[in-house]
Amino acid sequence: MRDPVEARDLRGEEAPPHRIRAAMLTQRRILPVTDAPEVAPPVSAERDRAKSAVLRRYFTAVAEEWVRGRQVTVYARRP
Repeated sequence: MRDPVEARDLRGEEAPPHRIRAAMLTQRRILPVTDAPEVAPPVSAERDRAKSAVLRRYFTAVAEEWVRGRQVTVYARRP
């Protein structure tokens, strides 16, 4: 995993799926920012599938708002 400066890419480099899952499970809330559904690419990368699976299984969406064409959803950890 490298930040954008180290990776020389605005997106940086993400950790492998197992580390993403472990990091997500330490959080009480997660706020993903996504593109509008009509322009968002389908979930295809293993990392993205891991994120989606954790959110579906362990979190509940509690708020959603559109900001400058992006969807911001607040997910809270289920008890």
